[in-house]
Amino acid sequence: MRIGAIAVVIGLALTCVSCSRQENGDKKSAAHEVGKVGYEVTKEAEKVAKKAGEKIKEATHEASQGWKEAQRAEKTKAKVK
Repeated sequence: MRIGAIAVVIGLALTCVSCSRQENGDKKSAAHEVGKVGYEVTKEAEKVAKKAGEKIKEATHEASQGWKEAQRAEKTKAKVK
């Protein structure tokens, strides 16, 4: 995910810089915009990663509970026989 975000930022940077040079030669404003976009992309990527981490943690907990439940059921069956 992070690599894709970096690729987008680099692509935007190259596009902005090339357009800026052709139109008015102002490199600073293009670089400034690329910086702003890069910051926003990074913040969004962090939010997505945090949500994904939370979902993985929840799924792991559920799987662990299922595992323990299956173990208890097996022990109960063994005692009944």
